[in-house]
Amino acid sequence: MASWRRITSIAGLAAGASVAAVAGGVLAAEKVAVGRLRLRPDPEADEPLGQLRGRALTVLADDGVPLHAEIDGRDDALVTVVFCHGYALNQDVWHYQRSALADVARLVLWDHRGHGRSGRSAAEPVSVSQLGADLRAVLAAAVPGDGPVVLVGHSMGGMAIMALARQHPELFGTKVAGAVLIATTASGVDPVVWLPAPLRPIARQAATPVLRGVSEGWRASAVERAWNAAGDLAFLSTRFGAFGDGPVSPAVVDFLERTIRATPIGVIADFYPALLKHDERAALPVLARVPVIVVAAEQDRVVPLRQGKRLAEGIAGSELIVVPGAGHGVILEQPEVISDAIGGLVERVAAGAAFSEIRVDTAAQMRDLGQRLAALLHPGDLVVLTGPLGAGKTTLVQGIGLGLGVRGPVTSPTFVIARVHPNTGDGPPLVHADAYRLGSRAEVDDLDLDADLDSSVTAVEWGEGLVEDLAQDRLHIEIAMEHPVGDGPAEAPAAEPRIVRLSGKGKRWEATAESTILALSSGLEAL
Repeated sequence: MASWRRITSIAGLAAGASVAAVAGGVLAAEKVAVGRLRLRPDPEADEPLGQLRGRALTVLADDGVPLHAEIDGRDDALVTVVFCHGYALNQDVWHYQRSALADVARLVLWDHRGHGRSGRSAAEPVSVSQLGADLRAVLAAAVPGDGPVVLVGHSMGGMAIMALARQHPELFGTKVAGAVLIATTASGVDPVVWLPAPLRPIARQAATPVLRGVSEGWRASAVERAWNAAGDLAFLSTRFGAFGDGPVSPAVVDFLERTIRATPIGVIADFYPALLKHDERAALPVLARVPVIVVAAEQDRVVPLRQGKRLAEGIAGSELIVVPGAGHGVILEQPEVISDAIGGLVERVAAGAAFSEIRVDTAAQMRDLGQRLAALLHPGDLVVLTGPLGAGKTTLVQGIGLGLGVRGPVTSPTFVIARVHPNTGDGPPLVHADAYRLGSRAEVDDLDLDADLDSSVTAVEWGEGLVEDLAQDRLHIEIAMEHPVGDGPAEAPAAEPRIVRLSGKGKRWEATAESTILALSSGLEAL
């Protein structure tokens, strides 16, 4: 009896032969159709698609697979944008965004494992979870430090971002300051959605073993040779499968078709079951901690518009952009829309990240700064304070308490964990918490800080990475000093200057960035 492997191998070749036969039957019609498309004026004919290069960086994944990354744009930019491409593509598909944003941000582009210039997995099956881990490795290697990052993902790249959010929620609201998810979905990827309904169950069952059957050895070579020889058929398939019904540059279609064709059939086979199993809905609340833009293409045949809308609905506070007339290749088809969306988010993140930096020389000045800050705080505000031991976090909160007019004394809550200071007048109470001894979000939840959040000003010391999901609008305060306690002298000098960095997260602080800077900066000479 013939083995299942042999049957699927033959089935794969037979499928290729069937396509070839159909192609032969309509060859003349195809040539006419392609000829008409190519004869149209093509403003992109001279565009150097796929030729832009940056500084190469090899990143080792957690299993040793080498991942190819490139650094481009402005090295002095405040915000770094990390681009994650889609299935069977590579980083070159971000050509237009790379050009448009080179003067706006620092850019990191990378190839998923098995794609482009990256290495291929040796033994273990690939998964979307592995892509999330790969993205974590790229962030660690290419974006060290605390600078804010905007993640941008198209199709499978968006899924990798969701996987990262599930695996490392502590990054979102701290290092990761925003995300743009393009033509992607949290679950329900259906690669055979374009087939007639009665054939879909059969295709879903058969496609994976068929692909595996032709993914190695002479069969893979045969399929790839047939693919390379497809010519007009491949052009038309890409044109009508990846783009909308409106005019599209033939040069852009050719470029995308060549990019897909450069992906080995074995890699396509490896990733197919991973996409079928993809389900990252659990990550959506984590993404809601940062500003998220969801871009859905009206005529996307791979990730239908309804799935893009569902994704946006699942991420609280996200912005949905629907691109009329565009298909799954929207990043190449209507690149200006994508570049504008990314650029706008980078501008918002930069405004928050560069809020204010203030030098404070004494404890008295730190309290005065807290009082000045209290005048800007409203009920519902969350203030997250970070800095080494002895930096002055509690001293700053004391000033906030004085400015709010709450009942004191405001002291370090290390051993009590959280205190509520009622207001002596009509203003909001102050909830003062210390997360230094808390090791997880579950322990933070036990404090029930959200119970009084809407009616109080809540200040949490050592809260970074633990309390961001309490509120989308937050004020982060980092206090830096040259000689932290336990790092150098046994005791940091009391008069040693501190640098207080304030950064607002969310629309509340973005809208008041300029007035906040003015309010905190005015009269600093007198502090």
